[in-house]
Amino acid sequence: MANPVNINVGAIQRPGVFVTQSSTGGLPQPLASHAIGYIFGSTPVDPYDENPVDEYSALPPYQPTQIGSLEDFVQKAGGAPTASNNPQSVISYDSVRAFFENVGVNGILYYTRVTPTPESKVVVTKGAGWNLFAFKIGDRYFGDKSLGINDADGVEIRVITTTALDANDNAFDIVGYLSQDDPDFRTFYRIEQDDEEAKNGTFRIYSKDVRVIPTIQSFKAYQISDTAYATPTDAGTISRYVPIKELNFRCVSRDASTQEPILFVSGAAIGNFLEATSVTAGTDGVASFTAATGAIKVGDITDLSIGTDALAAGDKVVFEGIDPGQTSYTGAGELAAGNIFYSTVYEVLSVDAPNDSFILDNGSGSALTFTANDLTSVVRVRRLAYDPSVLADNLQAVEDFLIDQEIYATAGDIPDDKIVAISTDERVGKDDHIRWNDSFAAYYQWNASGTTFTAGADGSGINAVPQGTITSVGGNVTRTGYVP
Repeated sequence: MANPVNINVGAIQRPGVFVTQSSTGGLPQPLASHAIGYIFGSTPVDPYDENPVDEYSALPPYQPTQIGSLEDFVQKAGGAPTASNNPQSVISYDSVRAFFENVGVNGILYYTRVTPTPESKVVVTKGAGWNLFAFKIGDRYFGDKSLGINDADGVEIRVITTTALDANDNAFDIVGYLSQDDPDFRTFYRIEQDDEEAKNGTFRIYSKDVRVIPTIQSFKAYQISDTAYATPTDAGTISRYVPIKELNFRCVSRDASTQEPILFVSGAAIGNFLEATSVTAGTDGVASFTAATGAIKVGDITDLSIGTDALAAGDKVVFEGIDPGQTSYTGAGELAAGNIFYSTVYEVLSVDAPNDSFILDNGSGSALTFTANDLTSVVRVRRLAYDPSVLADNLQAVEDFLIDQEIYATAGDIPDDKIVAISTDERVGKDDHIRWNDSFAAYYQWNASGTTFTAGADGSGINAVPQGTITSVGGNVTRTGYVP
């Protein structure tokens, strides 16, 4: 086997499974001549780059294909990528080239082309009393009933009828109809819901064309009492993902005295956790931003509750732009009301729950006011469960993540001095308030007596790393600290 020196997928910003081998200098000939390599990657014709090559690739997805040389790979992949047009595919190309530079013509390489399916995740928020759901994707509506009216684009609005017991039941009915009763939907898309998602009103939609993310253009709900269909309301939250899968062939270090291993956690995984634990609501579009008082009104203040924890003073919120009726968000610049900005974390000063409104802290314990009234803007308000820029929040997030993922049942089950290593969050297109901060990609140690994580491998600070030594004297090997 060739000598694998470094395996690192942290810098990859395309979806897929990827293994890379790097080495310094050529391998010794006795090893190189018998090397067998396995690489998972993409081709320059895949849509992970801005300008994919407009050619056909003979490499079938998910099927290992033997490659005889770099030239053979270029022919089967559909061409040679360039750093300017295909920066992600160049990673695969360079790995194939490095393999054959090391092993020569006697090496055997199996290349697997991967094309993970993009997905849209939907969380239904409308429950009892909401029995009609208009679901627009790919410029058309899917449903068992026509409302007899068109939307602003002139498209006939069809709706899915549900039993309207609660949000979970509505989501279940939507999944059942789209997966079983609508043949047109099944032609282009696939919908999935696992047992855990069924308990949380959640489902996922995949496009059968893996080159595109299924874009949900509108997801509206109508109340039973709205017989004129006059007030469609946002029916849930929509998130888009292109999955990044990692093969973490990392050398696992253990404490030589206790044999307790360091636990590796992907920054992308904990970043997903930060996003999933946040909640959102939309401003009401009637009295959204009042300049004089700084009051911000949302459609339903309970949408900003995290479990049973209602929005309160001291909580953190972020504003994300939205065009009414669409799912296209902007995340930069100043809001129309003035003196308030998108994608900036603000602290809540006070909450007026009966009026579905709240006021922000200006940083000095007073109300943050605006330069103008902006009553009609509809923007998304996200309440954060954890502020990724605050160390204390991140320490709590690490603990809660390990329990949420059932790595440990309770905090009491985490071994004392357990070290957790967290990588950078390499998800693409995520704002800083819903991704794991690069500066916190580090080691953390569990303090059982304090029932909390501390920063650094020994709790002394964020830059502290595990230390270990292996010494050999007279043939006697001594291992101390954290060693492989």
